[in-house]
Amino acid sequence: MEDQEVFLYGYQGISSSQDEEEQQQSEHEKRSVHEEIPEYDDEHSSKFVPSEQSHDHSFAITFIIHLVLLLFITMMTSTKPQGLVDSSELYFLYEQKIEVSEMIFVCCVVASMISIFWISVAFASPENFIKVTLVFVLLTNVLSTCLFFMIAHYRTALLFNILSIASFWYSGIIQRKVSFSSTLTKFAMGIINVYPATVVFALAFSFIQVLWLIVWNYLVVNLLSRGNILSNLEVFLLLCSLFWTTQIVKNTVHVTTSGSVSVWYFMKETGLPTNPTLNSFARSVSSYFGSICLGSLLISPFETIRSFLNLLRPSNRKQRNGSMSTMIENFDESTSFLNRFALSHIAIYGKSFVEAGRDSWLLLRSRGVDLLLDADITNSTFTLACYASGLLTGLCGALWASQHEHIHISTVFILCFNVGYCINLVVLEFLSSAISTIFVCYAEEPEILSRNDPVIFSRIRELCSMSRGQLSSDY
Repeated sequence: MEDQEVFLYGYQGISSSQDEEEQQQSEHEKRSVHEEIPEYDDEHSSKFVPSEQSHDHSFAITFIIHLVLLLFITMMTSTKPQGLVDSSELYFLYEQKIEVSEMIFVCCVVASMISIFWISVAFASPENFIKVTLVFVLLTNVLSTCLFFMIAHYRTALLFNILSIASFWYSGIIQRKVSFSSTLTKFAMGIINVYPATVVFALAFSFIQVLWLIVWNYLVVNLLSRGNILSNLEVFLLLCSLFWTTQIVKNTVHVTTSGSVSVWYFMKETGLPTNPTLNSFARSVSSYFGSICLGSLLISPFETIRSFLNLLRPSNRKQRNGSMSTMIENFDESTSFLNRFALSHIAIYGKSFVEAGRDSWLLLRSRGVDLLLDADITNSTFTLACYASGLLTGLCGALWASQHEHIHISTVFILCFNVGYCINLVVLEFLSSAISTIFVCYAEEPEILSRNDPVIFSRIRELCSMSRGQLSSDY
């Protein structure tokens, strides 16, 4: 714990030995559930050494086979079956599938324009990105309420009215976290300005995402316009295909950006290499691609489950003695290696996904950086930005569908919402990745940050102290 003390508080002394002993005892109780957290050992880790072999390659092969099968099914369903009689009971008339597909393409263009807006805000005023997002989310919820009320979808209008109230409430309760997260966003964008190629790659991958969404939505429209009633299994498989491919595209951006940010962090003082983003991209789509495919399949669902379970856990650790709390703690411990920081670790060290996940979380916990994650709302902010973007594209689709007969407005809204959400999810990953990588690099060598940016270093040190005091008060 002594190393953790020095790390968290920026090498400043403790006023008295008695206070230090009490704080160490509190920290020990707070951070240990069943046993002591082992210290992270980085003696055998080499940064930026290209991996001689690809890891998790079986998942890359599985992903490619899945894409081939999906393309084959799309072609097989593109022709009209014999004996199909169009009726208003279908989601779309068969002859309308081209019109629906064209509308989805228009939504892809709209979503791309919205992503340019987010990038512009990030470059022009990164310290205000979170505030702009919160206002944008509130306005889009209110706009959705009004538009669905106008087209007589009253239950949907009521839902968005509730979401408007919820977004306003959320904006109020996170105000105390906005300052630190805004500072972190500004610092991350300072690094991105050094390597703007990361944004270029994010936009290039968003184009790949557009192509993927066109293919996936064309398949769905084909199925729905043929009079098919999709089974739960078919819906599940389609969603898994959409989710997995989108996550792979997004996480390829993540690993590419992480490589550039970590190079800046560790090598700024000794001299920056040329084209680190290009080199990082080359590794992402070659030796690291299998690990990206595996991580894309596991990280997001397990992080979502852990976030939901944490809502069920009492905030006061003195009350965490029941079987439910024990089960949540055990699940959290056993799945801790499934985290987004693993991707940054892969970019730096070229490890397999499981090894990188285990080592990254052990690093963050042993150095106490995981205490900072509760104060960081950037990741949830980017999710909200994607949600608001999806709402705007969904509303475009819903308004278009309301002008046509035999088209389910709700179905078009969901398809178009998905387009806006997924495209912006890929584009904004460059900024989300930069912030995640900063946490990993800071945990590795905090003294470098104290020289590179004393302001953000002081803020992190201050928040560590606040987080420790807050968590200690739970006992």
